[in-house]
Amino acid sequence: IVYTYTERSDVKGKIMLQASIMSVRKRLGDHQPIHILYHGDKKAKTGRQYKDCDFVQWLKHHNVVLHPHDPKWLYMIEQYRLREGDPSKSHLFAHDGNFIGTWQRVDIPDFLECEYVLYLDADTVVHKPFSMADFTSRITGTIAFAIEGETDMIPWNAGVALMNVPHLRETKKTFFRYIRRVMYSNGKLEFPSVADQGAYNGFYRLNKLQTKFNVKPYYNHYDKDMRILHFQGPKPYEILEYLAGKQPTPLMGKVFENLEEQHRTNNLCFSIKIWSDALVDKPHLVREYCE
Repeated sequence: IVYTYTERSDVKGKIMLQASIMSVRKRLGDHQPIHILYHGDKKAKTGRQYKDCDFVQWLKHHNVVLHPHDPKWLYMIEQYRLREGDPSKSHLFAHDGNFIGTWQRVDIPDFLECEYVLYLDADTVVHKPFSMADFTSRITGTIAFAIEGETDMIPWNAGVALMNVPHLRETKKTFFRYIRRVMYSNGKLEFPSVADQGAYNGFYRLNKLQTKFNVKPYYNHYDKDMRILHFQGPKPYEILEYLAGKQPTPLMGKVFENLEEQHRTNNLCFSIKIWSDALVDKPHLVREYCE
């Protein structure tokens, strides 16, 4: 299992990551290897490698292997975000921490010496145990994403990704040439979707990951065999505010309006229960998240 994290993330993002890691420990056990590409915030000017020493210690206490990550592409993707990003279309464009965190995953092949890794977004929760055997014998030779919408057929969403590390390492230089070509095209070229997910979708021939590894809260039918819940779109606090009748942000207002029109709000409450189960032993994190 591998995650990415930047200290420029907001507090809610960090707590969601903690919930995800605790769900891995709860469902897959203490011996399941967990790695994280950790980007320290050098803008903090503390003189230390990491600003958030408490969080670093928390990760080590939970047997997470830290890989210090200082991406060479930070300036390029930040300029791209400022020039091309539209926060009304994706929360990733609203904050540099959001954007850095998602792009970090392109460097995973530089840090891990293994054949396969399962990448998880911070907004995922492992609901039931699984092993490599659950990915079937037709395991990807490149990279596998799950579908995004419940009735989609094409693999698209990168929030849970099964990665063939040697293949991604072998193709990384060509992959980055494609990324630079799009980013420096002055809008003439575009990725098929947002951020690095769009780069993966545009460059690689993706394999399809079983839906049970990337179920969304807005799906009407939860697979009884669901392994991972992914809060793609509305995050737990936004779902809680919606259920409580609070006014959402303009972006989330559109999202919830669309979900209501499509009758896709049936399982939102159940998704919150699954997420809170991961934090049942850490009520202070729930309070901090909801503040």
